[in-house]
Amino acid sequence: MFVSCLSDLTVYVVANVAESGRLTRTEAEAMARQCFDLGMRGGLADVDRKMIPADAYERFEQRLRETDWATATASDVAFALSPVDLTRFAPVIDDFKKLDRKIVATSIGNKWREVRTAFRDRAVPDRIAIDWRSGAGL
Repeated sequence: MFVSCLSDLTVYVVANVAESGRLTRTEAEAMARQCFDLGMRGGLADVDRKMIPADAYERFEQRLRETDWATATASDVAFALSPVDLTRFAPVIDDFKKLDRKIVATSIGNKWREVRTAFRDRAVPDRIAIDWRSGAGL
């Protein structure tokens, strides 16, 4: 679940920075890789490696290839993995997962809206792009 949320948040934040700071696709992908890697290493430092999906980086690379950076900031576009995985990994029986899929997706969607609002209120995306390009980075 952590990996899915990190992937979604990374795509959203980098898409905002790319749009505001006019990053090229190559720059956006490089920034996203760096953010994802730092998040994985920092957020999962104390987690048993067996609990981390072996293909996490490979799946993120695939997502980068498929990401349309120009539309990733629109609505819930960037937040595609976490609602699905929250339902998939929920510790409840499969019947409940089927019945509650829409409720769960709405719930996490509401939480992501709060995160997006906080990001927009606090971040200066074009400044982040400038710092990242200068090597001051993340």
